[in-house]
Amino acid sequence: MSYTLINYSCFDASLSKSPGWRPAFKYYSMYVAFIGALLCLVMMFIIQWWAALITFIFVALLYGFVHYKKPDINWGSSTQAHVYKSTLTSALKLVATKEHIKNFRPQILVLSGAPHSRPALVDFAGNISKGISLLICGHVVLPNEQSGRKKTINSARINKIYELMSKRRVKGFYNYVTAESLSDGAMSLLQNSGLGKLKPNTLMLGFKGDWQSCGGSSIIDYMQIIHDAFDANFGVGILRVSKGLDISHHITEEELILASTSKSQKQALTTAAAQSKKDATDEGAEEEDVEFDPDEVAMTTFIGSKRLQRNKVPEVNRFHQKQKKGTIDVWWLFDDGGLTLLIPYILSTKLYWQDCKLRVFLAGTKKGELNKERKNMATLLSKFRIEYHDMEVIPSFGKAPSKNSEQIFKATVEPFRKHSTGSNSVDNNMIISDEALVDNKDRTNRHLRTRDLVCEKSSAAALIVMTLPVPRKGLPAPLYMAWLDCLTKNLPAPVLLLRGNQESVMTFYS
Repeated sequence: MSYTLINYSCFDASLSKSPGWRPAFKYYSMYVAFIGALLCLVMMFIIQWWAALITFIFVALLYGFVHYKKPDINWGSSTQAHVYKSTLTSALKLVATKEHIKNFRPQILVLSGAPHSRPALVDFAGNISKGISLLICGHVVLPNEQSGRKKTINSARINKIYELMSKRRVKGFYNYVTAESLSDGAMSLLQNSGLGKLKPNTLMLGFKGDWQSCGGSSIIDYMQIIHDAFDANFGVGILRVSKGLDISHHITEEELILASTSKSQKQALTTAAAQSKKDATDEGAEEEDVEFDPDEVAMTTFIGSKRLQRNKVPEVNRFHQKQKKGTIDVWWLFDDGGLTLLIPYILSTKLYWQDCKLRVFLAGTKKGELNKERKNMATLLSKFRIEYHDMEVIPSFGKAPSKNSEQIFKATVEPFRKHSTGSNSVDNNMIISDEALVDNKDRTNRHLRTRDLVCEKSSAAALIVMTLPVPRKGLPAPLYMAWLDCLTKNLPAPVLLLRGNQESVMTFYS
């Protein structure tokens, strides 16, 4: 058996065409090695067949055990070389294949920063792409604020990031760029991420919750990213959850790995939690009467020796678990090529979302023809083979928004208004003029009316998906952010604002 494996290993290493395999024997031949392996195997069974069979079964079990356990050791095996060779061959074949609408897949570039900074955003994107398409976590590394020096990320940090993604069962890649601004870095990622046909076509980012206080350049950068994505022919998705997505100030990579551990490791976490509570008490911190349940501990993070309660930090595992029974409400307000319908449908087929049924809301055009429009849309969805639980055509988008929504909008834009008296501390590029408000009054009213309807009809939804407003050129950045804020503020469920690039992503033909 030893000679069989040695000969076959030499043959397999030659077959992989790895540059690192350089046999020194002058008369070596890969075919002779293969024939030698076969002869050794035959001789084993000729000498004593039952002993050969037992040995063969034992070696097969040993190989299966090592393959299953996947020890953290890199032997530089020929298997790794074969994976590289087959992947390269397949990628080249894919380049030569013409794209067809039937094979469209939402390949996602998610602007997550370091994946441990926004794990819920990465998990949500992973729920969409897992098992069907490409996922790339994009990270824009900005210069040091004090020294101005550009930062880099070393290989050890990248390995730790992949370890975190593996722990959280996220199937994807990590890519980072250094840039002077967020928008420049995002443009680099949009242009350079991926390889051949394995390139992202959908950008996903989190909602900028601090847009009212972060400064004008950050808001303009954020809006510029959306502009650049549409210009690059990408679809765009913006996810908002009630507690926010960025937890980089609350948790480190190591702590998030602990929060992602399996049930077999929860007992160790329980011990650590009890010790953390004792340390906090010794330091004079207020002691809370809390029972350390293992399931609770696995969802808890620790900073130093002090325990950070779940209600004080955004929901780390919000999309890393099975979602409660409910609906995925899709507000398909404009035809964007079908991406706003396709992604919710893909989510509804996933394990974590299988108890959530699809519900579609459409904007009606004529009040007297609602039944006709509903039948037409039902026929269209049937042809697209989109399974849905319910569908409703709403004719009342043209009505005036509620007073409450108008007050919310007014309070949102007030810090950015240009007043006729007094000094204005807002940067000139961040001012919402009277002219801008008048020119965009109809769009503002429509967005506020949409908010009223969403609050009314989607109060029990597990996820709300809405068509993303397009940021037209010349639109003040604060006004656009105010629209997004008012559309998604204080809603009971996570909200995904989504819009395709106007290219069809669904077809009638199976």
